[in-house]
Amino acid sequence: VVVRDGVSEGQMSMVLHHEFATMKKGAEGIKKGYKPKFLLVTTTKRHQKRFFLDGANGVGNPMPLTVVDGTVVRPDVPEFFMQAHKAIKVRCILLIS
Repeated sequence: VVVRDGVSEGQMSMVLHHEFATMKKGAEGIKKGYKPKFLLVTTTKRHQKRFFLDGANGVGNPMPLTVVDGTVVRPDVPEFFMQAHKAIKVRCILLIS
């Protein structure tokens, strides 16, 4: 499993076709016939998606470990968004005027 953090949309192709290909080639060069399986996971913290929980107590932040993997994800790649931790400094408040 290879986890690559901080990859922007524009860098995705470079990571896949250069960095990841170089890692695979290096691993396969260890021993003749050795072809290990790889899983590449890229992460990014900068995106324009905002998620809110609409519950009995009103609208608020999603709970930690909430995963969104439908509707707003890209159809061309396996993608999901995860709220990994509790929001500490910012609280979502819905104002209706």
